[in-house]
Amino acid sequence: NNPTARIRYGWQLLRQKNVEGTYEQMRVAQENDPLSPVSNSALCSVLIIKRNYPEALRYCEKTVELQATAPFVKIQLSSAYFLNGKNDEAISILKSELNSERYKDDAKAAAEILNITLTRKHIGQGRTLPLAGIPYHALDGYLAKLVRAGRRVAICDQTQDAKEAKGLVEREVVRV
Repeated sequence: NNPTARIRYGWQLLRQKNVEGTYEQMRVAQENDPLSPVSNSALCSVLIIKRNYPEALRYCEKTVELQATAPFVKIQLSSAYFLNGKNDEAISILKSELNSERYKDDAKAAAEILNITLTRKHIGQGRTLPLAGIPYHALDGYLAKLVRAGRRVAICDQTQDAKEAKGLVEREVVRV
């Protein structure tokens, strides 16, 4: 019943593409240690993989409450996935001050269509996720390319000042 051992085993199961087994290990680890940012973050991650975005967001928020500087939680990333869950048919683009970012499957699709480099974002504990970024000032040109390719695009923007946020910065789809 050691939460750390369960989490390690859960990641091993995930490498074997056993998502349900991974979910079960992470769920039990979080139940056994509900105040651990690691167990909450691990459960958040597997819920994102399962595309259960509302539950994932709940555990990501809890992780931030427990340890606001947790290196294994990227608040913007969690927000983007949550918003993508509301817009499964669209590529989600998360706007920030300097660039616009897409993650995971959206990143792969955008990189292929836009002929841009697919990179990786480190999310802690040796894990990475596919990332495709473009300069903010060039967003409109890239949006036009995605639309010409027949893709819908959801633009996600902050709706709250980051300095006022407690936990996740609120984001909403501001344009589709």
